[in-house]
Amino acid sequence: MKSFIHGLRYLPLSALLIGALAVQSAWAKPAPWFLFQSKSTGQKICLQADPGKAWQQVSGPYRGPQCRQAIRR
Repeated sequence: MKSFIHGLRYLPLSALLIGALAVQSAWAKPAPWFLFQSKSTGQKICLQADPGKAWQQVSGPYRGPQCRQAIRR
């Protein structure tokens, strides 16, 4: 029983941290999308992350996975 009561001592701090993380994630913006082109085949793909050295970024950033609506800076 004593360790349970000792554990409750830290409950307000952990609740505060969880609440702060929840608020921060509510303000977070989605990652932008970029159009990449394969250096070997010329194929184009729209991704949020760099696919690697075999690909070159062609344009971006965009709002969605179709890489149609550009984000104005």
